[in-house]
Amino acid sequence: MKLLLENWREYNSHQEEASLLVEQIWTGSLVRDIVLLEHQQAMLEEGIESFFSGAFDAVKGKIKDFTGWKDQKLMVFIDGAIEKIQDFFNSMRKIALKTQDKILLKLFPKYGTRAITDAFGVFRRDEYLKAGAAVLSMVLQKLAELGAQAVLDAMSAGSATATMIAANIEKIKLFVKTIKSSIDPNGIVEMLGNIAAFKEAADLLLNLKKDLQNPYRDFEQSIPAV
Repeated sequence: MKLLLENWREYNSHQEEASLLVEQIWTGSLVRDIVLLEHQQAMLEEGIESFFSGAFDAVKGKIKDFTGWKDQKLMVFIDGAIEKIQDFFNSMRKIALKTQDKILLKLFPKYGTRAITDAFGVFRRDEYLKAGAAVLSMVLQKLAELGAQAVLDAMSAGSATATMIAANIEKIKLFVKTIKSSIDPNGIVEMLGNIAAFKEAADLLLNLKKDLQNPYRDFEQSIPAV
């Protein structure tokens, strides 16, 4: 009974730590520098690795810690991170519908999170948990650096006027690009390949690339040929 209680406490502790880390990154606790929009756009044009370099520097200690996390703990972090991104996307969709802003409606279309969620779902597979947690920690950090939550809060509070949307539209576009870039198979695999924890995992990264290109690959391969 004592061992069972100790295991339960450890389980709860791990759950809380993983969830807390999601909140810590998303709310900007690890943000140290103000990022310039023009600089970020130029970095994105250079490539995903360049674009996420600052975010990686901020969370690289956390990524190193992931190597010692149990699968269940990694899963809590990944699920929490995906939920933050889904909630952000869905909230922006509601603002787009309320304001009927044509650009916002295009950026946040109906069922717009479906493909994104399917791709992020690849990171929930046992073999990709550590890689997925690494990628999602960088995505949350980048969105925090760009001020995604601050823009969302302002708009949700009733300030989503045409003037405010126009003033923030380039930043909002970058939010969407950040999310979509994080599931780009070529860029993500190349970036992970330069992280110490994954440098020797060529086969894993190759399979991850294939699964990001087609999240349903395993399902399709399991269907008997007619």
